[in-house]
Amino acid sequence: METYRKDLLLTNLEARRKEVIDYQINIENFQLALKEIENDSSMHEFRQRLEQLLMEHIREHKKSSVMLKVLEAQCANLEH
Repeated sequence: METYRKDLLLTNLEARRKEVIDYQINIENFQLALKEIENDSSMHEFRQRLEQLLMEHIREHKKSSVMLKVLEAQCANLEH
């Protein structure tokens, strides 16, 4: 049972790391896209959607980062 728990925690840790990186990449992409279209009035709706997505991803990135820290702490305890 303890081996299963350890394997599960390590699998979740790796998945959470990937999730945090995925959010960070999306945040950077949204920021760059917003700069790309900042002076284009025909892209107003698209700009609004990008701004909304950016805020959502920033919030989710923070949540994922918290959970990553929790998993890292749990995995550190496995070594003791």
